[in-house]
Amino acid sequence: MLRADSGLWQNRLSSGGERTAGAVINMGTDFLGRIDALRKNFLAARQAIIIIGEENRRYFTGFSSSAGVLLVTQQDAALFADGRYIESARERVKCCAVLELAQGAPGITDWLKKHAAHTVFLEYGVRISELERYRQRLQDMELFPAKALENKITKLRRAKDTGGNKNPAPRAGGDRPGLYAYFGFYSRGCQRTGNRFGN
Repeated sequence: MLRADSGLWQNRLSSGGERTAGAVINMGTDFLGRIDALRKNFLAARQAIIIIGEENRRYFTGFSSSAGVLLVTQQDAALFADGRYIESARERVKCCAVLELAQGAPGITDWLKKHAAHTVFLEYGVRISELERYRQRLQDMELFPAKALENKITKLRRAKDTGGNKNPAPRAGGDRPGLYAYFGFYSRGCQRTGNRFGN
């Protein structure tokens, strides 16, 4: 396994100043097992998860990029990658489908509808503007920014998985700037949808 500070591992700046995508160099990591563990511990029928944060996307797919969205249902998963990184993502990500993230993200809405998602849990701590965009796109679905989801992901990342990595890989970039919206889990929605999660 290459060192985390290796030049082959870290993201680089292209000639235009854009950060290019990189991947966690650890071929032994069971990324599909990580996604399956998330399904088993959180999702019920007709539910889906949206993961936006770069650090969590990298944990579940092994692929790092500044823009992207990971969708997970009980039966399927897909990584939507920015057009700048789509070819690299398709070469490296083997644990789920890789699709291009289009302007306005119509593909995300279509994918969730195709998989009959009725309740969607959004990664906790997204920006208010980002939350509102998803609410507009997913008007036919119940959308909940879920603290319980973030807690579950944190527990999974701390546990030793089948790939042998107890700790998550270091971030290739810093935290996103701007104000963040922190919402508690909507308990009535949780009871209605029968979502499973631990303390």
